[in-house]
Amino acid sequence: MKFRPWVVLTGAVTALAATPLLVARPAPFMDWPNHLARVEILTRLVQGDSFWRQYYQINHLLLPNAAMDIGVTALRLAGFPAWLSGQLFLLLIFFGFVGGGMALARALTTADPVKPVLLAMLFYNGALIDGFANYMAGLGAAFWVLALWARASPAARYPIALAGCVAVFFAHLLAALVLLAAIGLLELELVSRPGGFRVANLARHASGITAAVAVCVLFLLSPTGGGILSADTAHHFGYAGAPFVPGIIAGKLKLLGHAVLDGAGGRGAAIMTSGVLACAGVAIFAARLRLNRPSIFLAVGLNALWLVLPDHIGDEYFLDYHLVAAPLAIMIAAVEIDWRSAAARRWGVTILLLVSLCRTVSFIDDYRRDAATYQAFRQAAGAIASDSVLLTAIGTRRERVAWTELWSPPTDHLATLVVANDVFVPSTFAFRSLQPIVLKPGYDGWGSRHFLADDASAPGTLSLFGQVCARWRADGHGGGVYLVIVYPSDFSDGYLRQFPMIATDAKFRLYRLCGI
Repeated sequence: MKFRPWVVLTGAVTALAATPLLVARPAPFMDWPNHLARVEILTRLVQGDSFWRQYYQINHLLLPNAAMDIGVTALRLAGFPAWLSGQLFLLLIFFGFVGGGMALARALTTADPVKPVLLAMLFYNGALIDGFANYMAGLGAAFWVLALWARASPAARYPIALAGCVAVFFAHLLAALVLLAAIGLLELELVSRPGGFRVANLARHASGITAAVAVCVLFLLSPTGGGILSADTAHHFGYAGAPFVPGIIAGKLKLLGHAVLDGAGGRGAAIMTSGVLACAGVAIFAARLRLNRPSIFLAVGLNALWLVLPDHIGDEYFLDYHLVAAPLAIMIAAVEIDWRSAAARRWGVTILLLVSLCRTVSFIDDYRRDAATYQAFRQAAGAIASDSVLLTAIGTRRERVAWTELWSPPTDHLATLVVANDVFVPSTFAFRSLQPIVLKPGYDGWGSRHFLADDASAPGTLSLFGQVCARWRADGHGGGVYLVIVYPSDFSDGYLRQFPMIATDAKFRLYRLCGI
C-alpha cells in the first residue's frame, strides 16, 4: 500500500503526457493530416458520395496497414466529426501503447510505477512524429497480445498467437513481425531449458511458427507483398554506413538518435537527451536493474535483430525509424527495477516525472507557437472553391530545411485538410500497395511531391501544372487549379511570381494557377 501515492502520481503524469495529442486539430504530425484526408475520402466513398467517385476507387482490403482506416472510418460512420474521430484514435493509440507495455511488464513480473512514464516519453518518437500512426497502433496491440500469450497455458498460446498476429497484421506489417519475433524469442527461452529440445516439448512451444505461416500467407496475398517482392524493390536492401561493420554500427546509432529525437525540436531534443541521462543516473545510483530469463531473451534478442536488419528496403523505407520504439519499449517492460532505498526511489521517480512534464509542456508550447500558421492556412483554404484541385509543392530541398523546422507545420500534405470542402488533393496518400483507396487511371503524376527548389526541378513541374489546367478546363469543372507550396524559398517565390498569390505565411504560399 505504501506505493499507492507513487502509482497515483505517475498515473497522473502519464495521462498528462497525452495532452499534446489534443492541442492541435489535426495533430501536427508529418503525415497525419494526409491520413485523415484519406479516411474522410474513404468514409464518403462508403456512403456513396458521387464527387469522390470521380477520382478514387476502393482498393484491395487485405492490407497490413489499415488500423487507422478501419478505426477512424468506423468513428466517422458512427457520426463523430472528423477532428474528434482523429483525436479519439490518437488517444486510443497512446493508452494502448502505454497500457500494453504495462500489461507486458505485469506478465513478466517486472511491473513498476515509473514504467508508464517511461513508455509515455518513448511514445513520442520519430515514427509517431513522422505520422506512422498505424505502426504505433500495431505496437500497442502487439504488447497486449504478447502479455496475454505470456500468461496463457501452452495449449492456449496457439490460438492467441494465431489470432493476435493476424489482428496485428492488419494494423501494421512491421508490428506483426515484432510480435512474431518476440513470441519466437520467448519460445526459444522455453525450449532452451534442460530437456526442452525433446520432440513433445518442441511441439508444445511452436505457436509462433503457426502464426508466422498465417502472416506470411496474408502478406503474399496482399498488394503490399507484391510490391515489396517486385523486381524494382527487391534489390534495395541497404545499411547506412555499409560496407564495413564499424560504419554500419555508426549508422545504426545515428538513426537511433533520429528515431528518438526527430520532431521534438531543439528544446524538446535537449529535454529528451537530459531525460536519457537522468534515466541512466537513476539506473546507476538509485536502483538496481535486473532481467529475468525470459526478459533477457526478449531484450537481447530484439536488440540483436535491430542491429542485423537492414535499415531500409527500397527507397526511403527506413526500417530503423519504425523498429527502434519496439525493442526500447519491450526493454522498459522487461527490466525489473529494484530501488536501493525509499529515498532513492523518491529521487529517481521525481527526476523522471519532471523530465516527462517538461517534455509535455515543450510539445504543447511548440504546437501553440505554430497555431498561427494553422489558422492562416485554414483561412486561405476557405478561399478555394469546391470542385477545385489543389496541388502541393516544396520550395526547398528537404536536406536544406533546418532540422528544428522540418516537422513544423504546415507539413508536406497540410493541404489535404480541404478535402472536406470537395477539393481534390491528389497528393493524398492512396498507394495501391498500402491504402484502401487508389487514384483512378488518368491522374498519374498529379499526386507526386512537386519540387520548385532549383532550376533542375522547376521546368518539368511547371509543364505538369499547365497540363493539369488544360485537363481541368476540358473536363468542365466549376473550380480552379491551385498550388500550395511549403518551405518556400526565394527561388520558388521568383519562379511562381507569374501566378496570383491568394494567401501567404512564413511557412507556405497559396497560388491560383488557373480558373476562378
